[in-house]
Amino acid sequence: MMMSIIAIVIVAVIAYLQAIRGFFSSMINLICVVAAGAIAFGLWETVAYALLERAPTSGFLSFISSNAWGIALAGTFGISLAILRIAFDSIVRGNAEAPAVPQFVGGLICGVGAGVISAGVFVQSAMMLRVSPTFMGYERLAVGDGSVGGSIQRNKKLILPVDDITAALYGSLSEGTFASSTSLAAYQPDLADAHGGLRMSESGGKARNTLAPDDFSLSSWYTVGKGAQTNPNTLLTDGWNDIPQRVHTLTGEPAKAGDYIAGFAVKFNAGAREKSGQIVMGPGQVRLVVERGSERQAIFPIAVVAQSEAATQEAARFRFDAPFHVASVGGGSSPTMAFEFLVPSGFEAKSLYVRNIRANLSNDRTEYPAVAARDGAIRGGTITASAATAAPLDNSEAQTAETTNQRGGSNSDSGISVSNNIGRTLQKGTHTPLELNENSQIVNGYKKFDASILSGNRALERALRIDKFAVTPDTVMVQVDVSASSKSSILGRAVAAAQALGAPALIDSNGTRYEAVGYIYRDRDFYEIKYTPGEPVRAITELPPLSRSRPDQQLTLLFRPSFGVEITSFAVGNRVVTEYSPAISLDRSQR
Repeated sequence: MMMSIIAIVIVAVIAYLQAIRGFFSSMINLICVVAAGAIAFGLWETVAYALLERAPTSGFLSFISSNAWGIALAGTFGISLAILRIAFDSIVRGNAEAPAVPQFVGGLICGVGAGVISAGVFVQSAMMLRVSPTFMGYERLAVGDGSVGGSIQRNKKLILPVDDITAALYGSLSEGTFASSTSLAAYQPDLADAHGGLRMSESGGKARNTLAPDDFSLSSWYTVGKGAQTNPNTLLTDGWNDIPQRVHTLTGEPAKAGDYIAGFAVKFNAGAREKSGQIVMGPGQVRLVVERGSERQAIFPIAVVAQSEAATQEAARFRFDAPFHVASVGGGSSPTMAFEFLVPSGFEAKSLYVRNIRANLSNDRTEYPAVAARDGAIRGGTITASAATAAPLDNSEAQTAETTNQRGGSNSDSGISVSNNIGRTLQKGTHTPLELNENSQIVNGYKKFDASILSGNRALERALRIDKFAVTPDTVMVQVDVSASSKSSILGRAVAAAQALGAPALIDSNGTRYEAVGYIYRDRDFYEIKYTPGEPVRAITELPPLSRSRPDQQLTLLFRPSFGVEITSFAVGNRVVTEYSPAISLDRSQR
């Protein structure tokens, strides 16, 4: 209700102000508003991409990244309108004279038009902010009840639907007066719905609702039952649940014969992680644009294929048949999830959007004639496997480290330990800005301490002590000493050659990589802690520099591999620095 009131107030205020200014002045303003809207919707994606690529992910300005889409649309519209008004006002310095009534009525009509567009841009921009799905009482999309099987449905519209009117206007203009080869109507149909889905994130809108363009890639895509006129009751079953899934369109129409499934395997990179270190996606944050001739529509996924257990590569199919957000399991650096859509008969997939970032589709796809073939590919790891696409490891200069205690604990000779202990005791009250959980464990952040103030902290009472890092139930912390004297030192020749090739990582027996989520650095003057599970270390250059002439320097990298796996080696890029013999089994949970 609040959003409806705000939209009406915006339209009413602008209409009144333009009415008292007269028809000619209001007509010029309307021209400027229409042109500013065209510029905003034309440049909106480009500006948002630039903000997402350059905005910091932490600190005061991190809000730009979280709200980039809304800022891009509203900001481009506002700046464009200001420039156009200044230009017109400098050219046309007077108003045309006319009788009072025509002036007022004409001004009012133009004012309403300008108000609707301005309010429409405001509403659509607000819908893309990192806020609750019910922000200002406007929940555009919602997960439906049992009658529609939990499919995403259009929930409500504004009393005065300025967002729909504005989207329809510029969609029409994009294929008419402002036509282009990449029209808004073709690439962003049902634009108001798309914005409603963007903020359907976990924890009531608190989780991330944006990605940078390089935070994911489309690995492959496939179809199931395309052209086979398969009965929906057969198509919408799978090897994990033989009861047909009930699927409905945004408008409540059920699945019908001839519909088919299109699935898209999305590989997420380190930048897509939440603070917790997981990838968390809601069904409203992924959409597929499909077309049949000049008819287009955007649809949302009905299921996701994802890794089911942290310790294995096994995947399963999970239905979006209730309020549900899919989260990555374990600590793998690049998890892959395959989102499946029910495509209406006769329509073809055009483009995939993941949190508004477009992934164009290739013509190369796998066609499964029936669900059994698709299920076999899921179980065989064909759809979600990402390790096979990684560059082969080069162990030509690797050192072998004997691990005397392969089940965890300290392995001082090998430079590796399975522990979430900090190694020093920190005092509460001096830890800010490090973030703590309810157990006084470090969850996230960076802090540089003066080494001298830590020397007396061991005698602190338990309630004031901070001595552990937080881990999730499906991960285990592993610490690797990469100082000059360690077998895993990053000062070696193999590492120097690999610095430009990638990040430091632990490798398990499945070939899964786990990038460092932080480090502990010590020297005679300072003690640094960086622990950011949502922002893994992507290059050696992000670490404190080490020197062979500084024996007081110690650098320990922090990793969170999946619980239950076996760690076989430490690498930088594709160069193996250390191989562990025997492999280290991570089968003990940490608290």
